[in-house]
Amino acid sequence: MEDTEHAFGTAIFILDHTVQRVAADEAVKKFSDVTQENFWRMWPQIKMWADAVYLQIQEDRAFHATPVDEDEHLETGGSG
Repeated sequence: MEDTEHAFGTAIFILDHTVQRVAADEAVKKFSDVTQENFWRMWPQIKMWADAVYLQIQEDRAFHATPVDEDEHLETGGSG
């Protein structure tokens, strides 16, 4: 699993780097037919998997988030 995690981390870094350097419309114009075909063919499965991972991480973080103690935020003072 460690090799898979490393490969995934590297792939995400490279994808982000690509997004920062090449606008989508430029990619469509300049990427080869093979690159476009591979993207078109593979992306739906990748996106579905990535969305599921993203949502699970989001749920896990929400579950483990420290709840805010409302009493700490109430102002105290005398009645007047």
